[in-house]
Amino acid sequence: MPILQNKLILSLKSATQNILHPKDSLKWKTIQSSIVVIGADALSNIIRLAGNLIMTRLLFPEAFGLMLIVTLVQTALGMLSDAGVRDAVIVKSRGREEAFVNTAWVIMITRGIGLFILSLILAWPISVFYDQPILMGLIAINGIAPLFDGFANPNRFIYERDIRQLQVASIDLIAQTLALVIGITILFFYP
Repeated sequence: MPILQNKLILSLKSATQNILHPKDSLKWKTIQSSIVVIGADALSNIIRLAGNLIMTRLLFPEAFGLMLIVTLVQTALGMLSDAGVRDAVIVKSRGREEAFVNTAWVIMITRGIGLFILSLILAWPISVFYDQPILMGLIAINGIAPLFDGFANPNRFIYERDIRQLQVASIDLIAQTLALVIGITILFFYP
């Protein structure tokens, strides 16, 4: 009987703690992170829409078709080579250990270099297939993105592991906005 009473007291104490200090509870962190993810996704879509509207004024219509092909190639390469590094850092119990994170980072760098080289190799055959010589340069230049992504700090995955979605969303939105501003600036001065 005393064991049951102790368990009951502990569970009441835990419930009271969650009511008095909701920021410490997993439920509160989950609700807060869900709100951040939904808000960041909405803001990301607004930024993407604004960017597309601006670029329709700066680009010729065929450019959108060409960029669709470039995006298709990069997305396919990225999906086919996904090594599960992010998931491993988030799920594994050793996900916070420095050696584990460093190994994950080396895998990300190796994958980025491999995707860049593969983009360079595939650029010419794809441009010949579509009879669009400009595709060769576009695919090759776009292949730099996974290279940079490979060198990105893997601590971002630890933020996700710790349910710190505000930091993750901030990184994503800043990168997206910066890429859009750079792209529009280049297009404006070099149409």
